[in-house]
Amino acid sequence: MRLLLGSLLAVAACGGDDGGSPGTPDAATSSDAATNADALSPGLTVTWTAQPPIPGPFEGDVLVTSVKVELARLEVIGDAGSTDDTTQRDFDITWSATQSPSPIAFFSAQPGLYSKVSLAIDGDVVAPSYEILGTVMIGGTTEPFKISDTAALQVDIDNYDISLMAGRAITVPIRLDLDDAVDAVDFALLPKVGGVRTMDQTTPGIQAVRDAFDATVFRRGG
Repeated sequence: MRLLLGSLLAVAACGGDDGGSPGTPDAATSSDAATNADALSPGLTVTWTAQPPIPGPFEGDVLVTSVKVELARLEVIGDAGSTDDTTQRDFDITWSATQSPSPIAFFSAQPGLYSKVSLAIDGDVVAPSYEILGTVMIGGTTEPFKISDTAALQVDIDNYDISLMAGRAITVPIRLDLDDAVDAVDFALLPKVGGVRTMDQTTPGIQAVRDAFDATVFRRGG
């Protein structure tokens, strides 16, 4: 009898262990499923790149070390027009040796065709609307420079043809291209402020930089 009772207790104990072990794989599976769902969350995501890279060299012995742009509003505009579902306000984007802009996710974006991104660049006087820092070679000497401007700019990036289907995820790529903005500056003519070649909203020639922002600085990414 003792032998039979001992055997029954042993079987019960093993059954208890087996009954508990399936719970662990189930929990792990649920966790993995949640992670995968997050990774594939439907909606629309704005992504950022810079070409030429920043920090990086440009023509004319110019090295751009950082760029900061204050955005009062970003809108991804589709066939339904502008909606809060694809609008973000009051943030900045920065490229530097230690930072690059984070993607902007619009999980509530409505299905449809998206064809344009509108950027309202404006620091509202509190901060420059945009700021470009770097160095330039002038007369064989490397000098720091700073380009900043408090003017409000409106930039529209056209030629998107992105279709968002219900339950699917798409990206809207934006590329920063400073080539034309840098080419528009005659650094040797910029005044020195505290040893830095400086261009701001009062400097002759700033309009050419603004025109570059309007036309080519922000483009559809690849």
